[in-house]
Amino acid sequence: RGFSGAVIAAAAVIFITLLIDFRRLGLVILATLPKIIGIIWMLGIMRLAGIDYNLANQIAIPLIIGVGLAYGIHVIHRFIQPPPGERDITAVLQHTGGAIALSGLTTMIGFGSLGIAQHRGLASMGTVLFFGVGSALIASTYILSNIIMLAFRPKR
Repeated sequence: RGFSGAVIAAAAVIFITLLIDFRRLGLVILATLPKIIGIIWMLGIMRLAGIDYNLANQIAIPLIIGVGLAYGIHVIHRFIQPPPGERDITAVLQHTGGAIALSGLTTMIGFGSLGIAQHRGLASMGTVLFFGVGSALIASTYILSNIIMLAFRPKR
């Protein structure tokens, strides 16, 4: 129960912080959507890979929430910088996508290196973090960009 309470409290504080920053509920939802998708994908990968949900993996989830959420936030911030008529998700991905990809890949390598540890719990946590960050990265660049393109397409 303590872990669940901590995750809920962290999610609430993150949500409030994003609401203060973006000042629009829709942007907060867009920024958090890739993280939710990424967690679902990560849990699916865990299932497919036969990785059990254990104490070490529970510790990984708040880390993934904090680290993986940043990618969607960067995409949203870069997208809303220009005036509404000049917003272009392709330009966002050209300018910010590379930085997000490099940041995500280096984080995946760092966490993934724990996957070769001799300690089974640490190795499991490293593997889960690797897939969790990777899922967040893919969801933030591919899924979020397509949702933004649909949500903010010019009205005809």
